[in-house]
Amino acid sequence: MSQYITAIDLGTCKVSAAVAQRNPSGIKVIGYVEKPSSGVIKGEVVNIKNLSNVLCPLIDELRNQVNTAPDEYPIVIKNVYVSISGNSIKCCDQQVKTTRSEDAGLISAKEIEEMEERILKEFNEPKKKIYHIIPQSYNVDDHIGCSEAEGMDGCEIEGFYKIFSGKSSLENNTNNVISRCGLTTKALVFNPIATAKAILSDEDKELGVAMVDIGGGTTKILICKDHIIRHCAVLPFGGNLITKDIIATCSVAEKYAEKLKTHHGSCLGEESAENRIVEVSSDNGDTKDISLKSLNSTIEARMSEIIMTVMHIIEQTGYADKLGAGLVITGGTANINHLTNLVRHLTDMHVRIAIPSSNQITSNSKQDIFKSGASTVVGLLLTAFEEGASDEGFEEGQQPTDDFIEKDIWGHELNSDNTTNDLNGENRNTSGKKENEQEKGHKKNKIRNKRLKELMDSLFGNTKETDNEA
Repeated sequence: MSQYITAIDLGTCKVSAAVAQRNPSGIKVIGYVEKPSSGVIKGEVVNIKNLSNVLCPLIDELRNQVNTAPDEYPIVIKNVYVSISGNSIKCCDQQVKTTRSEDAGLISAKEIEEMEERILKEFNEPKKKIYHIIPQSYNVDDHIGCSEAEGMDGCEIEGFYKIFSGKSSLENNTNNVISRCGLTTKALVFNPIATAKAILSDEDKELGVAMVDIGGGTTKILICKDHIIRHCAVLPFGGNLITKDIIATCSVAEKYAEKLKTHHGSCLGEESAENRIVEVSSDNGDTKDISLKSLNSTIEARMSEIIMTVMHIIEQTGYADKLGAGLVITGGTANINHLTNLVRHLTDMHVRIAIPSSNQITSNSKQDIFKSGASTVVGLLLTAFEEGASDEGFEEGQQPTDDFIEKDIWGHELNSDNTTNDLNGENRNTSGKKENEQEKGHKKNKIRNKRLKELMDSLFGNTKETDNEA
């Protein structure tokens, strides 16, 4: 039976959701829907009602999209993986020490887990919680900087971790929105961690890479080296600042500013021709000529500011000169023309724009998921399948047909829970609750015996009942 996963990305400018199935050929996205967001400010769920009003119809549309075959059992959309973000989430260092006896044997996975549990128990910041704990290295006696401690022998263990903590209201508000749509949160995943799953290769993570996800309201940075996440940060600005600058510079409404940015904009203002213009028509029929040089100079100035702030964060981590794979840029704002040219000029680093990899996932969705703006929701799907989670794939109360069904000669099923429906609900006790397995077995035997008697009667006439009939 195929397994299904549903993922939801709650962004500042866009809400997206996808359903994927795992089958022998891999992971396939079978449904994807995205809508303009509402109620999310700088990556944080703020207005629960407004966001629910967007998400609930979006989920209904997704259900309709994935349940197009009337003869098949409906696919469940119930348990969901959800992204969580916001600039209140901070990354900081934490270390834990533990002492063992000399005859304790090899270090076990349970002992390592207990060290991480200590971090959770000892965390004491009001109205905050830890969302992720990521091991960095271990010291075991005089062995310094080990990538893992499990299986080693030693008395002193010191673990070094990166912890990602933020306001507990991030979780509460997000879960509130999800439950209002009749869904259950299976897991909350920090946005950049999910995004990295979709776009970073093993080679990137080994050589050292800085992933930069430029969304509408936030810019997320994730640094990975030697297959370990070394740092994450969320900056409280993104492509929306560029849009606001265009509104101010070009004196156009927001919807026109957004179109100018995405359809005509470029990050190379100085190279734009002086005499090129684009005509904007307003709702009242008026037209306005916008200078492309002015438009692109505005975009270049703000994008340069964003990139230089990102580089400042990277330099503070000490990894700026350890990024063998350079910068990988994704997110909706990554689609602005000539962004890689500008970033190379500002950083002198290798740069590429990344989209979800077709090596990890395929799609038959009506909407394209192979784009920068879908990186997070695809990463959530990959995270879920990696953890082995899935919905059963069928609506409550419905199950697929068994590969083998035992029947009597009349064609009645003998190994189905519905077998006794013909007998006035004999599969339920007087309180209306389902019977236990022993009771079910007793009832099935009774049914078999009754049908056997019917068969004998039909072949040989009425047979006399015995006192010990089951």
